[in-house]
Order: sequence, then structure tokens, then C-alpha cells
Amino acid sequence: MFNYAPGWRWLNGLTIGFSLGQLLLIPFCVESPRFLVRQRQIEQANAALVQLRASDDVDAEVQQIMLAQSHVQEEKGLAIARLLSHRGLWTPLFVAVMLSLAQQFSGINIVFAYSSSLFAATMPEYSQLLTIMIGLWNVLLTVLAVYLMDKLGRRPLLLLYVFPLVAIR
Repeated sequence: MFNYAPGWRWLNGLTIGFSLGQLLLIPFCVESPRFLVRQRQIEQANAALVQLRASDDVDAEVQQIMLAQSHVQEEKGLAIARLLSHRGLWTPLFVAVMLSLAQQFSGINIVFAYSSSLFAATMPEYSQLLTIMIGLWNVLLTVLAVYLMDKLGRRPLLLLYVFPLVAIR
């Protein structure tokens, strides 16, 4: 639909339409309670939490935000070199970097970038439909992964993913 000559206009129009929708709806959004606490606007933070939680019992949460903010201000002088010198952070950093590298080297970004032309070369009549299906499948599995991470946690899912790969080798 969008890979013909005037299709780019529709694609840009959709993007502009969503941007304008966000621009029109942003005045109706509540300011972040954490931002308001950081600006020392405690009453406004309290009112924002009441609106967000649909409950009047938010005093404990405001106190918790204020306590967290005071801890953040105490740790403001933390530098990258100081973080890297903390041995307890080496393993999580290594895992995060390796997962990111594995995703990049898996080649999935190439599949997404060139899926239309790959399908057009092999199945020209279905190339657009297959590209859309890959995108929808990606969105569906991302939503499922977010739900599973919320329910099960990241570590069990990561171990469930890594150990079968190690067992296969």
C-alpha cells in the first residue's frame, strides 16, 4: 500500500496525524508526581497522584517519592568510573552488554529492514501482506513478552531462553 510512488504521502500523513493527536491531548495529561516533588511542589504532586490513582489515600506514596528523591540528591556525585569500580555491578553490566550484542548480531534488524524487498523477490503478490504480518507478529510477541516479564520476572524468562540454547550445543 505504501511502497508505490504516492504512498509516502500517506505514510507521512499518518505520522503527522498521530503527532498532532498527541500534541492536542498532552494538555489533558497529569504532570508526573515525581517531577512535581523534584520541583518542591508537594501539593500539586499530591493532587496529581489523587487523579492518577483515583483514590484520596496517596500520602504514603508521596512520602515514598520524597524519600527516593532525597536519596537521588545524595547520590548525585556518582560518576561512571565510580560505578565501574564497584565489583558488584560487573556481572549485570556484562549480561546487559552481551544481550544487546546478541540482539544486534542475530540479524533480526536486517530482516525487518529488507523484508519487503526479500518477499517481493520471492513472492511479489504477497510481499506487502507478509511484511505487515511480520510487523504484527513482532508487536504481538512484544506485548506477550512484557506481560510475561511482569508476571514471571526477567531472570526466569532469560534462563528459560538461554538454557535450551546451551543444551542444544
